[in-house]
Amino acid sequence: MAIEWGTREPPPPGPSAQAVIALVFVALLAALPTLGPRRPEPPPNAITATLQDELQQHLEVHYQTLRAGDRAGFLLTVDPFRGDLRRCLGERFDLVAEAGVRPEAPRILRIEQFRSTYIRAYVREGDGVARMYFRRAGALYNIARPPFEIWREVWRWYVSEPVAAELGPERRREVGGVPVVYRAIDEGIVDAVGDAASAARAFALLKRSVEAPRPFSVRIVPTRELARDARCQLTGGTLERPDGGVDVVVFETRFSSDLASAAGSTRETLRHEALHWLQHEVVRDLEVGEADWWLIEGYAHKESGTDRGRFPRDGCAATPPYSEMAAGPGSVLPVNQRASDLYAYAARMIDFLYERHGTEAYWSLLARSASPPPEGVVRAVLGVDAERFRSDFAAWARARYCR
Repeated sequence: MAIEWGTREPPPPGPSAQAVIALVFVALLAALPTLGPRRPEPPPNAITATLQDELQQHLEVHYQTLRAGDRAGFLLTVDPFRGDLRRCLGERFDLVAEAGVRPEAPRILRIEQFRSTYIRAYVREGDGVARMYFRRAGALYNIARPPFEIWREVWRWYVSEPVAAELGPERRREVGGVPVVYRAIDEGIVDAVGDAASAARAFALLKRSVEAPRPFSVRIVPTRELARDARCQLTGGTLERPDGGVDVVVFETRFSSDLASAAGSTRETLRHEALHWLQHEVVRDLEVGEADWWLIEGYAHKESGTDRGRFPRDGCAATPPYSEMAAGPGSVLPVNQRASDLYAYAARMIDFLYERHGTEAYWSLLARSASPPPEGVVRAVLGVDAERFRSDFAAWARARYCR
């Protein structure tokens, strides 16, 4: 038997190495949507066992940057999507830096969830308990090169406030005979504010009786976005009504630990603003901004208890000219030294007016301010020109406070 040697038929051609690599690459691309990491969802703002400590640490950083004069670092702790809040906190930073003070971070007493987005913290601040809001926000970014996706998240807490649409509907409730206008977010503090406002109204009417006073109401403004037309450092104010009267507005509030009553600072604010209401009730045709600044603010500052009988040390050398006392500090409230001094001068000018000319002279000056005579209000009522009144006040003050 013979064996014949021959040739075998070659096998059919298979895929090249390059083709195999291409197929694997296509398969990987197809599998990425299901096998690769998905874009993570935002973490919930749920209260955990460690959350209060986390927020306290964030608050410490917030105040550390304030004390260190690190404006950029300070604003990094504030919600980047809350423009009005950032503007006002930035202004506060500048004022604190100018004053050279070093405020400590308030202590968080307890926290609770507000809606699904915020944590509301009750903090020990000044003479009472204030409320702060924190929001967890941030950004997600892809650390891989397209078309691959490997997502990493950067989330952090910010000092924040709810936006207007999250505050709930406007409500109105009467407390102690005083209508309180507020948003649903402030339901828990309405009774405390209403009680303090009712007491402030009674306090004002003890200073001067008014026949058939126009309605007195208080409005709680919970966020800087809602108060954007007001100056940032205002704790309270008045809102002119169409009938010429004024309503009291409160922007910042402090309370007892159980929120059952307003703290002393909030009661002082309400008394101060109630006295402005009284000014417009006694002199019905007085428009906001018509009278000299010292006449309006000096009276409320002195009579409300906000003033502590202080006379600025610089006043022993020279007191401000009458023109400055008539204009006031402008947009700066008593948070820098000069503005604080002007409020003190104004209150002492009221003391001098009472002692030299009697308490009725105050109301006469206020009434003449509604329709000032050509020779000036001070001369028309007191018989001396405004600058003579100021120089007499300066001599009186030096004799009393600069010995």
